[in-house]
Amino acid sequence: FAMEAIYLLLAIGVIGYLFIAPIFGLLANGEARRAHDEIRKLKKSLTIMGQQLAALQQGGAGPPDAASAPAAPSAPEAPPAEVLPETPKPPAPTQPAKPPVKPAPVSRPAAAAPPPRRAADKAARDTWLAGLEESLASRWLVWVGALALALGGAFLVKVSIERGWLGPELRVTLGFLAGLACVAAGEWLRRRPLQQAVAKLQPDYIPPALTGAGLFSAFASLYAAYALYGFLSPLLAFAALALVALGAIALSLLQGPFIALLGLVGGYATPLLVSTGVPKPWPLFTYLFVISAGALALVRYKDWWWLAWATLAGGFGWALLWLLVPWVPGSTLPLGLYILALTAFTFLVRPLPAADAPAESPLEVFLPIRPATRLVLAACGAATLLLWGLVQADDYGTVSLGFATFAVVAVLLVAWRLPPLQALASLGTVLALALLAAWPLDLRHGVEGSGLRAMALVFGLILGGGGFAALWGSRRPDIWAAFSASSSLLILTQVYWRVGRFEAELPWAGVALVLAALSLGAAAVLARYREQRGYDAALGVYAAGCFAAIGLGSAIGLERAWLTVGLALQLPALAWVAQNLRIPLLRHLAWLPAAIVLLRLVFNPEVLSYPLGSLPGFTWVLYGYGIPAVAFFFAARWFRRQEDGPLVMLMEAGTIAFTVLLVSFQIRNLLVGALDHPHYGLLEQSLQSLAWLGLAYGLARLNERHDRIVFDWAWRILGCLAAAQVVFFQLLLDNPLWSGEPVGAWPVFDLLTLAYAAPAAFALAFIPVLRRRFDARVAAASGFAALALTFFYVNLEVRHLFQGSVLSGSGMSDAELYSYSLAWLLYAALLLALGIFRMSQILRYASLAVVLLTVGKVFLVDVAGLTGLLRALSFAGLGLSTIGIGLFYQRFILLPKKGKEAV
Repeated sequence: FAMEAIYLLLAIGVIGYLFIAPIFGLLANGEARRAHDEIRKLKKSLTIMGQQLAALQQGGAGPPDAASAPAAPSAPEAPPAEVLPETPKPPAPTQPAKPPVKPAPVSRPAAAAPPPRRAADKAARDTWLAGLEESLASRWLVWVGALALALGGAFLVKVSIERGWLGPELRVTLGFLAGLACVAAGEWLRRRPLQQAVAKLQPDYIPPALTGAGLFSAFASLYAAYALYGFLSPLLAFAALALVALGAIALSLLQGPFIALLGLVGGYATPLLVSTGVPKPWPLFTYLFVISAGALALVRYKDWWWLAWATLAGGFGWALLWLLVPWVPGSTLPLGLYILALTAFTFLVRPLPAADAPAESPLEVFLPIRPATRLVLAACGAATLLLWGLVQADDYGTVSLGFATFAVVAVLLVAWRLPPLQALASLGTVLALALLAAWPLDLRHGVEGSGLRAMALVFGLILGGGGFAALWGSRRPDIWAAFSASSSLLILTQVYWRVGRFEAELPWAGVALVLAALSLGAAAVLARYREQRGYDAALGVYAAGCFAAIGLGSAIGLERAWLTVGLALQLPALAWVAQNLRIPLLRHLAWLPAAIVLLRLVFNPEVLSYPLGSLPGFTWVLYGYGIPAVAFFFAARWFRRQEDGPLVMLMEAGTIAFTVLLVSFQIRNLLVGALDHPHYGLLEQSLQSLAWLGLAYGLARLNERHDRIVFDWAWRILGCLAAAQVVFFQLLLDNPLWSGEPVGAWPVFDLLTLAYAAPAAFALAFIPVLRRRFDARVAAASGFAALALTFFYVNLEVRHLFQGSVLSGSGMSDAELYSYSLAWLLYAALLLALGIFRMSQILRYASLAVVLLTVGKVFLVDVAGLTGLLRALSFAGLGLSTIGIGLFYQRFILLPKKGKEAV
C-alpha cells in the first residue's frame, strides 16, 4: 500500500507538470512573450529600413527609376549589400563617360526578386518556424526534462524499494532532501548571469521547473512520513506542510506564478491531507486566512489577478465545505470572523478609486471595469451567500445574526465611501431579504413571527435610514434614494408574506402608510435643497416611494374592487404632485398603477362573479368603475398640462372604458340582477345599444372640439358595436316577430320604440357628424339605416296594435292588412313633407319608394286579401294619397323649378 501511495503521488505530480505547469506558465508569461515579439518585429523593421536606405544610396548614381525600384522591400532575403561587392569599380578618371552607362548589376537583382506576396509568405513562414523552434527549445523541452527527471526519481525509488536498498525512514529523508536540493538548484540557476540574461529577453522556464519539482518532492515526502509511515504527528505534519506551501508562495516572488499556484494548491490541500479526527475550527480558519492573505499579498505586488480569483475560490470554498458537512458546535465565531476577514483583505489587494475619482464608465455602478473592483464585488457577493448559510447552520443564533447585521452595515459604509462600489449596497438588501424569507416560524422563537418582526425592523432602519443618510453629498443621490425607499418596501412585503400570509389586515396596511409618511417626509426635506444641490431625481424617487407605499397599503388592507379603487386614486395624486412639484419621474411611475387598474377592471373575467349586494343599482359597480373613471379623467387632464403623449392617451382610454363598463354593468344589474347571468334579452340589448350610441355621439362631438385620437377611435368602435348589435341581435336573432318576447302593453310606449325607433333617431343624428368626418356616402348609409329602421318600426307598431304584446301570432285580420297600407302612406307623406321642408332629395326619393311599395301592396295583396268596404277604402285611400302627392310635387317642387328655369 505504501508503494502504491507513493506512486500515486508521483503520478499526480507528473500530470501536474505535464498539463498544469505549461498552462500557467503560458498565462503568466504571456505579456513577456508579446513584448519579445514586438522587439523582434521592431528589429526586423529596422533591418528592412536599413536595406532600403542602402539600396537608395547605391542607386543614386544611376537613372531615377533604378533608384526608386522597390527591390529591397519586396525581397528582404537578398539585400543590396550582398550585391555591392560584385559591382564593378568605377572607371578611371580617363574614362568619364562610362560610369553612368553601366548600372546593370544593381538593377538586375531587383528585377529578379520574387513577387511581394511570395516574399511576405516566406517571411511569415520563417517567423512561425523561428517561434516554434524557440517554444520547443525554451519551454516544452524544459517541461519534458522535468517530467523525465520526476519519472527517473520515481523509478529509482521503486527499484530501491523492490531490492530493499533503502528503508522507509531513509526514503522519506532522501526524498525531502532531494526536494530541497532541487529548490536550491532552481534558485541558484535563476541567479546565474546567463539565465538572468535569458530572462530579460524571454520567459525562462528552467528554474521554476526545478523548483516546482523540488517543492512537490518535499511535499510528497512529508505527507508520506505522516500518512504512510506515521513518523510525524498530525500537528507536526500540518506545520511542515504549511511551511512548504508558504515557502512556495514566497519563492514565487522570485520564480514566477507557477510556484505561487503550487504553493496555494498545497496550502489548501494540507488540511484535507492531514487530519486529527477532531474538527478544530479555530486553527483551521486561522491557517486558511494566513495562506489566503499571503496569496492576495502577492497579487498586490505582481498583478497576478488569476491568483486572486483562485484564492477566493479556495478560501471561500473551504468555508462552504465547512457549512455543508455536519455542523460543528463552536464554529460560528471562527467561521464568521474568517469570512469577514478574508472579504476585508480583498480591499487591500489594490487601492480602489477614491470618492471623487472620475467614473469608469456610464455603468460603473453595475459593470465595473477595474479588476480590483470586480474582485471586491465578487468577494462581497460570496461572503453574503456564506453568511446566509452561517445563519442557517447556526439556526438563527445571536452570534450569526450579529455577523449578518454587521455585514449589512459594512456594505453600506463601503458603498457610501467608495462610489465605484455602490452596487454593494444592494447586497445588504439581498442578505436581509434572504434571512427573512427563511426565518423559522415556530414557538421556540416566542410568539409566531415576533423575532422576524424585530429583525425586519432592525434591517428596515439600517437600510432605509442608511440610504437616506448616504445620499447627502453623494455623486449619485438618486441611487441611494431608490435603495432607501425600495429596501423598506421590500422588507415590509417579505414580512407581510411570511406572517400575514397575504391576507387583508389593516395593521399591516397601517405599517405601509407609515412608510409612505416617512418617504413623504424625506421628500419634503430634499425639496428644500433641490435647487442648490441637484436633488431633483432623489426627490422624485422618494415621492414615488410614497405612492408605492400607499399602493402597497391598499393591496394589503383592501380587497377586490376597493383594491382597484385605491390604486386608481393614486393616479390623479401622482399627476397633481408631478405638475406642482415638477417631478418627471412620477409621470413614468403612473404607468404601473394605470396598467394594473386596466387589467383588473377591463380584462379580468373574475369581476363578473363579484357579489353585487341586495340593493339593485347601488352595488360595487358604482364605485368600482365610477371612481376609477373619475380618477383617470383628472389624471389625464393634469398630466396633459405638463406634456401630451402616450400616458395621457392611456388615461383617456381608461376613462372611456370605465364609463362604458359602468353604464353597461349597471344596465345588466338592474335588468338581470347578476353580471354573469346567461340571459341577454331584447330589452337589455336595446338599452345597451342606446347607451353605446349615446356615448359614441357624445365622444364624436367632443372629438370635433378637441381633436383627440382616443375620442375619435372610441366613438367609431362604440358606434360599430351598437350597429352590429342592432342588426344581428335586435333585427335578426331576437326579433319579436319570431322570438315571442313580449314588447309591452301600450303601442309606442313599448319595447319596440327602444329597439328600433331610438336607434333610428341616433342614426339620423349621426348624419351631420359623418358628413363632416368622412363623406356623403357614409352619411347617406346612416340615413338609409334610419329610414329602414323607422319603416320596420312602423310595421311592428301596427302589428302590436292588432296582435297585442306578443307579435309572433300567425293570424292577420283585414283591418291589420289595410292598416299597413295606411301606415305606409302616412310614412311616405311624412317623408315627403320633411323632404320639402329640408329640401332633401333623398327624403323625397324615399317617399316615392314607399308610395310605390304601397301601390304594389294594394294591387297585389289587398285586392286578393281584402273584401268589402276595406278593399274599397284601400283603393280610395291609395288614389287620394297619390293625387295629393302629385299636388304637393306641383306646388312645392315642379313649379318652383320651372320658375327658376324660366328666369
